[in-house]
Amino acid sequence: MAKRTTRKPAAAPAPEPVAQEAQGAARRTSARRRPRARVPVLDTETREEIGRLLDLSDSGLRLEGAKALRDGLAMDLLVDCSTPDDPGRHARVGVKVRWSSPGVAPGRFETGLQVKAMVQRDAEALRGLYARLAAAARE
Repeated sequence: MAKRTTRKPAAAPAPEPVAQEAQGAARRTSARRRPRARVPVLDTETREEIGRLLDLSDSGLRLEGAKALRDGLAMDLLVDCSTPDDPGRHARVGVKVRWSSPGVAPGRFETGLQVKAMVQRDAEALRGLYARLAAAARE
């Protein structure tokens, strides 16, 4: 009698953190945290502010700035993660532009960015900012 083998079904692929819809709007699979205060975001090369943080999730961030950023552009940013114990703390984050569109205010643009890379120390600073934003939202 032949030995019968069984196969396990293939595992479903993990969903993308940000799924694009036909209109270009992003639908996130993780919770967004919105800052109550202004959180500036700088370009690491020029040290110029390219925008302010509108919201942060575990897989990306959304900015408002004076310029639209080109889809697919890869760049390094500095996100202000200052705390009373560590003023001036920034997290260096490698991101990829997922989308950019006109903002609510005239002459402003919103940009969705997917986090691609960062070192452990910066990841901890960004997680701390995310936790502080979550705590502020519960207040």
